[in-house]
Amino acid sequence: MATDDGESRLSEAAGRLDVDVGYAGVYRQRLIRAGMIVSTGRGRIDLAHHAARDWIRARAQADGHQ
Repeated sequence: MATDDGESRLSEAAGRLDVDVGYAGVYRQRLIRAGMIVSTGRGRIDLAHHAARDWIRARAQADGHQ
């Protein structure tokens, strides 16, 4: 999700993780309950905190993942 500039489609996130949408949906619910992400519409999700995207991107870059 951090690679997207805004909301993400659950199906695209699942594809990036190489998992099926049903499996991703289980984790979607867990992350929503934990307050990490929010549902922005049918099949769409976004990070709950505005600074999370930048923090994740910075960590990935520091770890050499970009």
